[in-house]
Amino acid sequence: MTSGTTASTAGIASDSVHQDSLAGMKDAFLVRMDSSGNVQWATYFGGADNDGAISVAAVGKSAFITGETFSDSLVTDTAAHQWRYGGGGDVFIAGSTAAGHWRGPPTSVIARKTGRRASSAIPAGRCA
Repeated sequence: MTSGTTASTAGIASDSVHQDSLAGMKDAFLVRMDSSGNVQWATYFGGADNDGAISVAAVGKSAFITGETFSDSLVTDTAAHQWRYGGGGDVFIAGSTAAGHWRGPPTSVIARKTGRRASSAIPAGRCA
């Protein structure tokens, strides 16, 4: 698995994934490769503004990305710590299925950026 941030409108997403086109100025992306490095699928993740992936963790055939969002249009779980965009950049965590679809709801905004670049980590063993 690999993830990152892109402003590219072409050459990223595969067919039959959750988000097959750029939704904002920049979006996060997630790519699953086989053991030979061949792309199995790739998907965008983002809302109407700037969004980017900071880290990725593979859990079996699924994956979780963490990143920073400036979009107020990401769908969130109302049970999340912070389920609305707080402004100034928020941190998110999102999980994908083995087929490149986001587990619903697609994201949970979990923390507000506090003056420094947002960073996040997924502790080993806590992604089940």
